[in-house]
Amino acid sequence: MQEFRLAGRVANLAWKYCFQVAVGGIAANAAEKRLFTRRFLVGGRSPELRYRVRRRISGGCTVYLTQSRENYRRLLGNDDAVDSLLGKLQAKFFCQNSGETNEWAAKLLGERWVNITSTNFGQSNNGDKGKSQSGVVSTSEQRRYFVEPSRFTTLKRGGEAYKFQVEAIVYKGGHLFDKDLPYYLMTFNQTR
Repeated sequence: MQEFRLAGRVANLAWKYCFQVAVGGIAANAAEKRLFTRRFLVGGRSPELRYRVRRRISGGCTVYLTQSRENYRRLLGNDDAVDSLLGKLQAKFFCQNSGETNEWAAKLLGERWVNITSTNFGQSNNGDKGKSQSGVVSTSEQRRYFVEPSRFTTLKRGGEAYKFQVEAIVYKGGHLFDKDLPYYLMTFNQTR
């Protein structure tokens, strides 16, 4: 799309619109046809909203791809608009990334209680009586992310260095995976 810029965007949007009409059963009326180009180019309300409502019934799905959540914020203008969009997308695939996207993903996947053990040892000099040592081992419960934000930075990202394998942490709203975890670590082969 970089090479063709505006023409590429218009072609992409036309294909998207035709697909939504075909899959979503959206009947385009005459007014929609006249406003088609204008609405898609200026980002106004479009038949896409109706498609989102009807896609499940008609077997369609919506797929959005981006390298980071920040890209959506830049395009949509604020976090509320981004959260509204992403909240409607139930399956999310997080690949290797850094920055605020990882914090957001970690919060989405949630937290759990874990037992944290801490140890403290001390030594004191008691003069004529010699040295004494003491130690305390304690356990406390703390809330921790299921997947820490830093984990996203270490996922395999393809290429020769990773033997052409890519890892993704998969989230599906309302679904628990193996061991009652709200995510699944998926590895797939990159095409060469």
